[in-house]
Amino acid sequence: MVAAEPSELLYIDREDFHAIISEHSSIALSIMVSISAMVRASNDSFIHGLRARNVELERANAELKDTQDELLRAERLSTLGKFASLVLHDIRNPLSVMRGYAELITHHAEDSVQVQENARRIVREADRLNQLSSELLDFSRGEVRLNVSPVDMGALVARVVDAVADRFAARHIELATDVQFRGPVLIDEARIYRVFLNLADNARKAMGRGGRFQITVGRDGGSLVLRFRDDGVGMSSDVQKRIFEPFFSSSKEGGSGLGMAIVKSVVDAHEGAMMVDSSENQGTTFTVKLPLLS
Repeated sequence: MVAAEPSELLYIDREDFHAIISEHSSIALSIMVSISAMVRASNDSFIHGLRARNVELERANAELKDTQDELLRAERLSTLGKFASLVLHDIRNPLSVMRGYAELITHHAEDSVQVQENARRIVREADRLNQLSSELLDFSRGEVRLNVSPVDMGALVARVVDAVADRFAARHIELATDVQFRGPVLIDEARIYRVFLNLADNARKAMGRGGRFQITVGRDGGSLVLRFRDDGVGMSSDVQKRIFEPFFSSSKEGGSGLGMAIVKSVVDAHEGAMMVDSSENQGTTFTVKLPLLS
C-alpha cells in the first residue's frame, strides 16, 4: 500500500484478532458491517466510473460510425463517378461513329452500295454497344452463367476478324489468324467471342499505328489453346499484376477498365487458365487454355 498522506498504522496479530472476535460477537459484527460498507462504496465508485466510461465509449463509437459512413458514401460516389465516366467514354465512341455513318447515308442516299456498307458499319457499332451492356450486366451480377454449345472455332475466328478488321486496317495493323484446331468444341460462344474481341481491342490500343496481331487456335492434349500475340508497347510487371482488376486501365485511350476483368471471369467460368507474357516495348502474348469438354 502507498499512503496518500502521513498516516498512523495500527495492527493486531492474527491470533489476538481471532481471540477477540471469538469472545466478542458484537465486535465481529461491527467489523463485517464496516467491511461490507467499504465494499459497497468501492463497487458504487467502480460502477459509476464504468458507466461514465461506457457513455464516453458510446459517444466515440457513434462519432466513428458517422465518420465511417461518410467515408463510405464518399467512396461510393467516387467509384460511381469513375465508373460512369469510363462507361460513358466507351458508349460515346460507337455512338459518334454511328452518327457519322448515318450522316453519310443521308448524303449518299442514291448510292446503294455506299448505303449498304455504312448500314453494315452502324450494325457493327450497335453490336459493340450491346457487347458493352452485356459486360456491365455480367459485372453487376458478379457471376457468369454459361450457355454451352458446339462451336466451330474457324467460324468463330472469322466472325472476330470481320468485326475488328476495319479498326485494325485504319491503323495499318496486320491481322493474322492460324486456326490449327477447328473443333467443334463445347463452349459459351457469345462469351468466348467477347474474350476474342476484348483481347483484340487491347492489342489494337497497345500497337498504335502499325504492327502485327495474330490469333492462334490449337489443341494441347485435352485443352483448347488460344493465343493472342501483338507487337505493341508491352506491359511493365506492375501493370501485369493489375490487369485483371475491375476499372483498371493502362491505355492512354481509356476504356471502362472492365475488359480484362470480364475476360478473366469468362475463362474462370469455363474452368480454364490464362497466362500473360509481356515485356515493355517487346509486345504481349495472352494464352488461354480451356478444357475440351465431351
